[in-house]
Amino acid sequence: MQRISLVGVPGSGKTTAGRRLASSLGVPFLELDAIVHQAGWHDLPVDEFRARVRDAVSGDAWVVDGNDAAVRDTV
Repeated sequence: MQRISLVGVPGSGKTTAGRRLASSLGVPFLELDAIVHQAGWHDLPVDEFRARVRDAVSGDAWVVDGNDAAVRDTV
């Protein structure tokens, strides 16, 4: 099992580090902001956001970037 969650303030390099780390480990990368923020900066409904994240982190190995309160318990 290889699960890594990166958290930090905006602009701190979480996405860059997360992409590189996931690539190096050969595991999926999940950027929470890319899921929740839809076209025109409309947020995905919370229940759909939670479902997408739950599906994405159901595997044994991944790197997640972000710390959204709506899915913190799932990640």
